[in-house]
Amino acid sequence: MTAAASMASKVISVGTSLISIPLTFHYLGPERFGMWMTINSFVALLSFTDLGMGNGVLSLIARAHGKDNKAEIVECISSALVALIGLSAALAVLFALLYPAYDWARLFNVRSPVAAAEAGPSIVVLICCLLAAGPVSVVQRVQMGLQQGFAASVWQCIGSFFSLLGVLLVVYGQGGLPWLVAAFAGAPVIAGILNNVVFFTISEPGLQPNRSAVSSRFAREIVKKGFYFFLIQLLMALSYSTTNLVIAQVLGPEAVAEYAVPDKLFAIVSMSVAMVTAPLWPAYSEAVSRGDREWVAATVRRAASGSIFFSAAGSLLLVVLGPWIIRHWVGSAAVPTVALLASFALWKVVEAGGNVLSSFLNGLHIFHIQLYVAIPTAIATLLLKIYFVGAIGLPGALAASIISYCLFTAVPLTVLVHRILSRWEVAAYSK
Repeated sequence: MTAAASMASKVISVGTSLISIPLTFHYLGPERFGMWMTINSFVALLSFTDLGMGNGVLSLIARAHGKDNKAEIVECISSALVALIGLSAALAVLFALLYPAYDWARLFNVRSPVAAAEAGPSIVVLICCLLAAGPVSVVQRVQMGLQQGFAASVWQCIGSFFSLLGVLLVVYGQGGLPWLVAAFAGAPVIAGILNNVVFFTISEPGLQPNRSAVSSRFAREIVKKGFYFFLIQLLMALSYSTTNLVIAQVLGPEAVAEYAVPDKLFAIVSMSVAMVTAPLWPAYSEAVSRGDREWVAATVRRAASGSIFFSAAGSLLLVVLGPWIIRHWVGSAAVPTVALLASFALWKVVEAGGNVLSSFLNGLHIFHIQLYVAIPTAIATLLLKIYFVGAIGLPGALAASIISYCLFTAVPLTVLVHRILSRWEVAAYSK
């Protein structure tokens, strides 16, 4: 059910991009569109504003659900909401103090008066939406931990629909870039608020957060697990979500469009794989809590082979059809080279295999090793990206990601997962 609902969510999300990108490309022009795409990438870059506590909540909820401990679930929810509300308030004050000290137009390397004037207000709107999303998104983590990811996906569908509707209204109403950001980043927050109301009043009223259930023990555990996730997310964001920013600085904002359009197209592959691998994380955690390691081991192997095969097939198809699709989608100005499309295809295969490994390790609450490998991966990716983009152009950004990830993350994590599964097999055979 979660996979099916996730598929619907991804289809709607991709459909939103397919409709909104050509509209905004022609409406904003190359420079402002490049800024718009860079701001979109900041949504992923700034997703760590909850300091990873959302993912910490997911892990703890899945573990408590595996033990059928309802009181522990309520404690976790209540403690997480208090912590995230306090964190968002503190970050809002910090941003308010730092905002006047920076020239935000320089961040996007834009020169036109209109783009320069819109840079700062667009960032303000984005930050406000992201800080509000932290406490609101707790319910989605709870749903995933309870094996109700299908409900979270349904509300994501609603949020994507709101986003598309908002973008259409802004474009046809001749609104500026800050309004586009508000429509794109604010709509999911509205859908999340509605999800909270329905979940805690209709679906699971027994899990309503309350002040008496706030636990310092759970708060510390959420912060501890969240800290690992925060650092991993931060390093991953520095590795991959800064690509548009690097391109804008090295090649200019107009080059961002040439990269961002096929990036959105190949996101279809990533999202299709994620709709299966993402629900496996809490499923692994619950299964391990119940002692069902055989199911976990078998599922990991099937997920790895299936994800890699699907990514390879889907990416190859996009390499062949990509130029034709993009030409009819946004026009000939943004048609990428074959080398760029092939680089995207190879990266998506590597990414798919890595996601399977991370999902398994997250389910086993093995976070520290992922952090250790993420540090050299992030450093190497960013340095190689700056060098390769300047030396060979846009494909260099993907070459940097592939080389760094394979060397510093994929190989060591594959060895670790293989050892864990082998140890489980020996233990099962001994019994």
